[in-house]
Amino acid sequence: MSADEALGAFDETMNIPVELRDIEIKNALQIACREKIYAYDAYFLECALLLRCPLLSLDGRMQDIAASLGIKTIEVQR
Repeated sequence: MSADEALGAFDETMNIPVELRDIEIKNALQIACREKIYAYDAYFLECALLLRCPLLSLDGRMQDIAASLGIKTIEVQR
């Protein structure tokens, strides 16, 4: 990715509305330990579980874990 592409991608992400949400950190840490993933990734999974919403991820492993937790995933076409 070139510098111009990276800056353009950043500009696009600034259009995405963001809401801060509280999660059950202990549950997220349990997911992280059980699945051997970063806590950061587990936080997103826990948030999807709490909000009962789908997960948007290009990470195949995250998609597999989400499916095992009953979380639907959204696949984006490149």
